[in-house]
Amino acid sequence: MKTKLVSIIIISILIASCKTRVAPKFMIDNDGILVEKFDSTNVDENKYNLDNEIYVTGTKLIYSYKHIGIDKQEYFIGKIGKSGKTTNEWEFIPIERKNDSTILNVTIIPLNGNAFKASIPDYNQTNFLYNFLNTGGQSIGKEITGVIENKKNIWIHPPRFALFSILELNPFPYISFPTKNGKKWNWHLSIGDHWSNVRWKKWVGRIENDYIYEILERKKLKTKFGEIKCVVSRATANSQLGKTFLTSYFNEKYGFLKLEYINIDGSQTIFELEKVIKN
Repeated sequence: MKTKLVSIIIISILIASCKTRVAPKFMIDNDGILVEKFDSTNVDENKYNLDNEIYVTGTKLIYSYKHIGIDKQEYFIGKIGKSGKTTNEWEFIPIERKNDSTILNVTIIPLNGNAFKASIPDYNQTNFLYNFLNTGGQSIGKEITGVIENKKNIWIHPPRFALFSILELNPFPYISFPTKNGKKWNWHLSIGDHWSNVRWKKWVGRIENDYIYEILERKKLKTKFGEIKCVVSRATANSQLGKTFLTSYFNEKYGFLKLEYINIDGSQTIFELEKVIKN
């Protein structure tokens, strides 16, 4: 009788435990992106990180990149040496002129905590560090920003350090689940003139960027990890300045394997995932 009573108690505890594991609720933020909604009593600074499968703390995602100018020549971003010294001005540098002040790789490093706690205490994204590495693998620039990763969607800020700020006018990498061929979704962003630059486009005041995303197909992409199945999506951004584009290649294990941007001035910026380091 005692054994039977103990069994009933254990089963009751298990049922109660299962009932408390409520699926996360979501709210619409950033004009359409779905973010997790937690009870106000949950003050864990890492609550938006806990169910991440790609942007996990302790992981490094290392990308190579190239910028293709309107002259069809390939460039990196860096500082050109003059008379034995480097200038303080970031430039698009021809690949053959790269030096130790040139950005060769861009690394994503997810972080714990909320780096924006002082100004945005309720920041609802996973923090991560963009680390910009030179030809010797040393850091020559850093930028902390955020990514939204959950069961509904993945959305990430592009790098915008130095001349990567040209990407602010492009569609941000963004995948809506489930991923079905032909699926479309929208987004919107207001952009201030502090992102303007004479190198590609100047404006005064704010502009409104409207985005349309579409899943095109599934295909195998040749990568440094071999041929990997991915979802190919195409996005268009439209504002009074003109149009920009992004073709992204997404894999549920590695994230964005490749990003092909067409910028506001007709130039291109292309990123490819080179390596993933865990723990």
